[in-house]
Amino acid sequence: MSFSFSDTIRITIFGESHGEAIGLTIDGLPCGIPLSREDIQKEVNSRRGDENLATARKEKDIIHFLSGIYNGFTTGGIVSLLINNEDVHSESYQKGVIRPSHSDLTAYLKYQGFNDYRGGGFFSGRLSALFFALGEISKEVLNYYGYEIKIMSHLINVGKLNDRLFSSNLNEDYQNLLNKKIKVLDDKFQQDIKEYIEKLKNLGDSCGGSVETIIINPPKNLGEPYFDSFESKLSHLLFSLGGVKGVVFGDGEEMSKSLGSEMNDQLEYQNEQIKYLSNHNGGILGGITTGEPIIFKTFIKPTSSISLKQKSIDVNEKKNISLEIKGRHDVCIALRMPKLINNLAYYVILDLFMKDKVAR
Repeated sequence: MSFSFSDTIRITIFGESHGEAIGLTIDGLPCGIPLSREDIQKEVNSRRGDENLATARKEKDIIHFLSGIYNGFTTGGIVSLLINNEDVHSESYQKGVIRPSHSDLTAYLKYQGFNDYRGGGFFSGRLSALFFALGEISKEVLNYYGYEIKIMSHLINVGKLNDRLFSSNLNEDYQNLLNKKIKVLDDKFQQDIKEYIEKLKNLGDSCGGSVETIIINPPKNLGEPYFDSFESKLSHLLFSLGGVKGVVFGDGEEMSKSLGSEMNDQLEYQNEQIKYLSNHNGGILGGITTGEPIIFKTFIKPTSSISLKQKSIDVNEKKNISLEIKGRHDVCIALRMPKLINNLAYYVILDLFMKDKVAR
């Protein structure tokens, strides 16, 4: 089974966590666009983040480019690539044993028990490695068309630990985050996270988190009214990531408790240019980008795989069980999300840019 998104720059992903490989195809890229295989591989490698805080599963993630790129340029054909699965430990998974808060039961019922349950099969976060390649390709195509868009994300919170929000000095914040493996603005927060994750690991527990993202210099006029609004397209993709439970744009939380006089983004002419005096709507009005920075937050639940005893069921034996989950799992999947969210955002911008380009 494969899964596809969009009809403009159409992507399809396929594969399973413990299968031979995972793969990505990208259909709709024009010919003659320079793409760097080295930079795409470098971005996929960055997925590992701080390996001391991540799952013990260590994949090489070497990309095998199959088609669509020749001599460093897109050919006009479908760009396709594979990443092999090499470090799999399938013995940690038992058929019919349902892990609480995973997709195990819904997958079992929907696919009548024929789904690959090892590592979550095609529900696994393993497939998110493909989005790092997708994001870098999207970024390079946007650069080709003259858009130097900066996207940065940081952890707002990990469990009950909190980072500060983005400041008014976005370029300084961007440089601050650039080479950090743990994407936080406050350096003290970085050490606090390490200690907190180690504590939870020893307890056999996990935690959730949230991420703030800002897109600097986005193109204006991206998005279509109603079903292809910028918010709906990006949210659609973000909710495809395992563990994402909420997405809020701009000051959405505060807006629900505020007055229009407090939250309307007023305007004026400055040197014959239209200027927004605030950005409470997060750079999007009517589903269309205004050119102001796009700001949104993503909320991620605690990692479902914990080693504490939990009540569950065995659907093969049709009995109740006490379950202690074994295997290799992140204590906090939110730690992986900042760069992953950035890469999906680059793709959404490219997809809507090409849709607008064709329409005009």
